[in-house]
This record gives sequence, C-alpha cells and structure tokens, in this order.
Amino acid sequence: MVRGLAQEALGWAATGILGSLQQYACVQHGNYDSFDQLISRFAAMSFNATTADIVDTPAVRETFDARRQDGGFVFDQPTLIDVFRVA
Repeated sequence: MVRGLAQEALGWAATGILGSLQQYACVQHGNYDSFDQLISRFAAMSFNATTADIVDTPAVRETFDARRQDGGFVFDQPTLIDVFRVA
C-alpha cells in the first residue's frame, strides 16, 4: 500500500516537472544456487536493516525450498518501470 501511494505521488509530481509518464510492467527472475546465497544477498543490502537472522527462519526456508527448479531456486519479482518524456 505504501509503495503504491509513493508511486502515485512520484507520478503526479514528476509528470508536472518532467512531462508525460509511461509505465511498463515486467517480471524479473531472481535465481539462487542455495539458501545461503539468498541470505547473503539480503543481509548485504545497504538500504534496509535486514540481517541474516531475520531471513533465516523456517517460514522463509520453506518458501525458498518450494521454488526449486533445475539449476537452482527461481523467484519472480514483479517490476514497474516509469519512463518520463519531456514534452
């Protein structure tokens, strides 16, 4: 909900400054070799306070294990891209 409100506010404010807005939706596919790789990635992000003990829980591990595919573990990450065009 908060993310949606922030995107709406950015679209409204930036459109007035930058011009027209086009949005594109796509899905990125996160690929991990192991659960340890997932923990390392999320614990290394500098923009949040995620630590290994927050990620390493039975619920997260169960969700991770359910995403097993040939060659690793794959997760879909819906992504919205805003492109502003100066008029």
